[in-house]
Amino acid sequence: MIFFAETLGMLIAAFIYLVATKQTQVFKEKQSYQVIPAGIIYAIAALAYIVSVKMNGVNLAFVMSQLCVVISTLGGIIFLHEAKTKKGFIYTGIGLVLIVAGAVLTSVF
Repeated sequence: MIFFAETLGMLIAAFIYLVATKQTQVFKEKQSYQVIPAGIIYAIAALAYIVSVKMNGVNLAFVMSQLCVVISTLGGIIFLHEAKTKKGFIYTGIGLVLIVAGAVLTSVF
């Protein structure tokens, strides 16, 4: 599990840096703890990518990991109510279809 060791090393290095530069007030700030869930979600995603590389190979795993653009775009439109013109929605839809088609073609061949 080199991933865990790397993460632990980054955590220790950040702690040493904060203590050495006397920036320990960071440990008392609310914002420092509010970003922990985002870090955990990122760690889960990175671990899933590593497992996917082992199971599927790097070619397929990388292509599939780039489909997050589709999820982000749809999430922005649905949940954040991003405003676009009708023409903008058409171009966005075409782009998303091309991304998914490219991923499918790349993974098949």
